[in-house]
Amino acid sequence: METTIVFVHNSDLTSDENNAAANTADYVPLIVDSESKKEKKSCKNLIYALDIVLSLFIFGPLVSFYWNSTWEFLDLFFFVNEPEMSNFICWILGLLIIFPTYLFQKSFEGLNTCFERSTSLRSKLFQIVIRICYIYTLGIGVLLQWRGLWNLIDIFFFKDWKRQMYLSLICIAFLSLTRATKILLSNPFILYRDNYSQFYTGVSRHRFEISDCPQFSFDFVLCELIECLALTGAWKGIDNFYYEFLFPDNEIHSLIASFSISIGSFLVILFLQHIMFKSCSTKSLFPRLIIENILNIAMFFSAVLYWKFYWDLMEDYMINIFEPDILFEILIATHFLSFIIGFVFKVSGLLIGPATRLLDGVYEQDAESYLDINYLKSFFQNRIDEGIKKIMVIQHTED
Repeated sequence: METTIVFVHNSDLTSDENNAAANTADYVPLIVDSESKKEKKSCKNLIYALDIVLSLFIFGPLVSFYWNSTWEFLDLFFFVNEPEMSNFICWILGLLIIFPTYLFQKSFEGLNTCFERSTSLRSKLFQIVIRICYIYTLGIGVLLQWRGLWNLIDIFFFKDWKRQMYLSLICIAFLSLTRATKILLSNPFILYRDNYSQFYTGVSRHRFEISDCPQFSFDFVLCELIECLALTGAWKGIDNFYYEFLFPDNEIHSLIASFSISIGSFLVILFLQHIMFKSCSTKSLFPRLIIENILNIAMFFSAVLYWKFYWDLMEDYMINIFEPDILFEILIATHFLSFIIGFVFKVSGLLIGPATRLLDGVYEQDAESYLDINYLKSFFQNRIDEGIKKIMVIQHTED
């Protein structure tokens, strides 16, 4: 039988948790045998399975309903008779909302840090209010930006699916060359709990050193003007391709096919990506990029179809059924209810849309797969980290 002797720091024995000179008496032995390891692995697999279910059937639909209800509200009640003006205003307004999050990101982070250090109830309430306002405003900005770009492509550029498909392929190729195919990932392939320490300050994936040109300016131009346009163009071409060929004359068959194919491809990719990550994450950069790009693009095709299902579901069974007066109230209620649920369950970051902090071929230090589906996993891990402050593996024995 294999036994691991682990010494766990007992925080009750010392008044200073940060004392690096804590002696051996401050540690309590904890013996973990092979059976405990098996139980831990089984529990980990169960949590991962639950995370998959949450991503597919709870939080994925939640994000889709939030976006659809807001988008449809703008389509029906925002300069309805002037689509060019409606979408152009949405695009510009979205950029104007998003830009301050780049400009004042250090200020937002400093303010959040001050509230974190304070123990007063008033500070905690202010912190929650600021988080709600920040996340909600940023989410609206991103959604307005997307709607404007999406419809402007239709109005001024390509109206037929073939040209939009060519545009989609060009955009995907551009994102591959710039090592940015990670931004193609969307629900249900991403699921994570809100990390407020990373909410206000982004990570620059490409460093840009020019005097009198701050890094945040370059980040804004790259992410919000170039990459967002590429992502929108890529998504629109694939989306129109599905509408053209996936039972275009039969709504029921189209819904069934969209749901079945997207869920089936999701599960297949989910299984394959673990094997691919274990065998490829340690290879040299070029093979890693090729493999990850192929996988990210495959997940992108699946995610677009997944979104198509829930988008069509809302349009066919809510938008096209209710009268405008009732629909107005339903869309507003769906919008705010989705946001409140997302914030309460700490997944409001998903409402902002696809985003990434790393270049293709670069992974988090503790990454175990390409995908970031760890809602419950991160919750239980945080609980463990709070209970056990320091762990020292002293000896490994075999009997």
